[in-house]
Amino acid sequence: MDTISAIHARHSCRAFCRQPVPEHELTQILLAGQQAPIAQAMYSNMQLTAIHDRRLIDTFTARFQRLTANLDASPFYDAPTLVVIATNSYIAEGIGLANAGAVAQTMMLAATSLGISSVLLTSWVRVLRDQKDLIDQLLLERTLVPVAAVALGYAKNKDAQAPTPRSMTVKHVY
Repeated sequence: MDTISAIHARHSCRAFCRQPVPEHELTQILLAGQQAPIAQAMYSNMQLTAIHDRRLIDTFTARFQRLTANLDASPFYDAPTLVVIATNSYIAEGIGLANAGAVAQTMMLAATSLGISSVLLTSWVRVLRDQKDLIDQLLLERTLVPVAAVALGYAKNKDAQAPTPRSMTVKHVY
């Protein structure tokens, strides 16, 4: 799939099968994420952590449900793989978020080109960032904090994969 086709085909999947993403395809997605544009090329300020452990994902989900008092919440949509994007704590709220967005988008486009569904996840960070016992399981370097994640897997409902047309205001200044 060419780049423009992947851009137009990409959509957010919110219902995944538990079928794992093949390791060789996940490797391609993670390599693509590492090619994303990062401000001042400070790639050492970023880390990707791929979580394949269903028990850990379920532990994160249960804690999220408890802290939000929403036992029906599914913050990871049953995805079999999560890729946590972390950045240095001193830039996490500014350029770190922009960097994470670029990494996430690059990984999601790579996933789309491989026939793998994805969704950008951010709400879990606000809820779980102070849960040191969980965050420690992400194997982050001491100065890094999670700012986003990408859920990867195969859509539960293949028919629901058609992306919704999107638009925003575009103006030209000459």
